[in-house]
Amino acid sequence: QEYIELFKAKEALLEKASPSFMMNIREEAIHEFGLTGLPDRKDELYKYTSLQKLFEPGYTMQLQPSNVDFRVEDIFNCDVPNLETRLEIILNGFYKVNGAALTEFDNGIIIGSFAEALRKYPELVKEHYARHAGIKKDSLVALNTAFAIDGLFIYVPRGQVLEDPVQVVHLPMTGVDTMLHYRNMFIMEENASAEVIVCDPTLSPFRFLTNSVTEIYAGSGASFHYSRIQTEHLNSNLLTNLFIHQEADSNVRSNTITLHGGLIRNNTHVLLNAPGCNNETYGLFMSDKNQHIDNYVNVDHARPNCTSTQLFKGILDEQSTGAFNG
Repeated sequence: QEYIELFKAKEALLEKASPSFMMNIREEAIHEFGLTGLPDRKDELYKYTSLQKLFEPGYTMQLQPSNVDFRVEDIFNCDVPNLETRLEIILNGFYKVNGAALTEFDNGIIIGSFAEALRKYPELVKEHYARHAGIKKDSLVALNTAFAIDGLFIYVPRGQVLEDPVQVVHLPMTGVDTMLHYRNMFIMEENASAEVIVCDPTLSPFRFLTNSVTEIYAGSGASFHYSRIQTEHLNSNLLTNLFIHQEADSNVRSNTITLHGGLIRNNTHVLLNAPGCNNETYGLFMSDKNQHIDNYVNVDHARPNCTSTQLFKGILDEQSTGAFNG
């Protein structure tokens, strides 16, 4: 009820940031969330992870960009030697503009703010938004769909290759306990190719609860590599939903590496929607103290003659706990 009332109170702000088709989806999403509520251990998919305490009152929900001025290079990097990437920052759920909100290359590739892409290319976003990340699949997805305003958008048109990997730093940085929702969308058209590396650090000592959704579309013959490195502190809790939609002869590899955090739940949903798809889903989690790390994977072989591979490994120390459900 608290989130339904918050949605009503912030409806004008959300409507300002949304074209009509998205506002309709937001309203449908908050209605769906009201019907199902937060997942609990009675839900088969969450039987190893209790989320109820995470959502206890006390957070400020971040629904507008933050005015924090800094050079991220001075305070953080993914600590991968000799890694040459295009660096993009999502600060408290909003794209941190460093020049243009969208970079549009001569070959048609677009990188930048999801909110700006929605404003400038609404039909392109509409074609994929909430099509792969269905709000009925998980109430956390419904909650994100209701409140998320910005994130990172990448579009690679037919036959094009994004030469340098994109490093995305999702940075929570506030002076109060904060709940964050952001939305990433990566669209690979036919025979397109790209690589994205996501880093999840926390630098502020406050409590954070992040609920994120990422939608990946890989068209026929497309190739996409997605890596995520999670290094949050013990007061940071991270809920991720990754949705991968693949068409004929596409190749997608995802790798989630969890090194530190409070409670972390990673959901990966893969739809192999045409013959010849290949999907590789990997994960590594290492934890100590009282951390809890839960990975859930669902791969839907919706069409014949597809291949999927899963490999997850975990190392648990002290009182930490882990779960894998696939």
